[in-house]
Amino acid sequence: MEREARVSFRVVRVSRWSLAAVALAALVAVAVPLAQRLPFRGGAERVEPGVSLLGWDLGGLTAEEAREVVEEIGRLPLSVPEHGAGPVVLDVEATLLRVLTAPEGTAVHPAWVPAGTAATATPAAPGGEGAVQAVRAGTPGRQQVTLLFNVAWGDQHLPEILATLARHRVRTTFLVTGRWAEARQDLLRRIAQDGHEIGSHGYDDRQSPLELHRKGQLRADIDRAHRVLTGVLGRAPTFYQPHRGELDPQGEMVRLARSLGYTTVLWSRDTRDWMEGATPETVARILAGARDGDIVLLHPTPATRQALDQALQELARRQLRVVPLGELLSPGAPGTSPASDEGGDRR
Repeated sequence: MEREARVSFRVVRVSRWSLAAVALAALVAVAVPLAQRLPFRGGAERVEPGVSLLGWDLGGLTAEEAREVVEEIGRLPLSVPEHGAGPVVLDVEATLLRVLTAPEGTAVHPAWVPAGTAATATPAAPGGEGAVQAVRAGTPGRQQVTLLFNVAWGDQHLPEILATLARHRVRTTFLVTGRWAEARQDLLRRIAQDGHEIGSHGYDDRQSPLELHRKGQLRADIDRAHRVLTGVLGRAPTFYQPHRGELDPQGEMVRLARSLGYTTVLWSRDTRDWMEGATPETVARILAGARDGDIVLLHPTPATRQALDQALQELARRQLRVVPLGELLSPGAPGTSPASDEGGDRR
């Protein structure tokens, strides 16, 4: 008896929801790697190691930390390229995007835009005849750098920092607050006796210098610090740096300090040794990477205390001499005293 072959087919119904799920999975597979390179403001995204901007090492920072640094750079009086349309300023958002998407070891080029077109950028200080700007670097060509220590706290680390500087026969500059100087006159005198230059960091770092300026109280803050430092040291300081490097875009704060006999100084290289997560390795790398004419910002922190010896050895190997700020900015030959700043009434 002949058997009848029967072939059966199963029809598989695929719903539109299943197709949507498959499509979504494919989209996620493509989108996630791309999203890891975009500058989200939250999350744990970090700048790739070795990425820098205008000499500032941003490697390892989170997106929020990188934003703070780029915004701080945007507030500084920068040397900017010529632009046919007139003055230009740093475009913070565009520059931040470049930083966050840069491959490891990249020296990021800033994004410049005509003044007034970058919503988050701070306008540059006015140029032209008679303009007064803060100093943020020395003249290159002398193989010199300055380590600029801001002191308002960190007493427990200062003795070892001073001992390390003495061991390397290094003299440099300390900018101290008047409030700290009142409380630690003994330590301030020791810094001066070791041959270091003393400058003013204002009286109280708990207040915003920019806000004091807006309230008309900045002169009183600088005056108060001046009286304290002059009383303890027996001589008047000549350099001033506002807390956090805060300056108004019109240059009024710099002119005010100048009228009181001070040269306002910022920095060209920041170790960021005060930030959470700073390590001796990162501080040593940033400090040892200083270039001719750099003013390197430091604080009396554990990371700096531990990094200083190694970094000074590296600077010496590269034949970069650490000098006080007055010598770095002196118009004469290395080793000469800086010219006196005319026009200051020292009030």
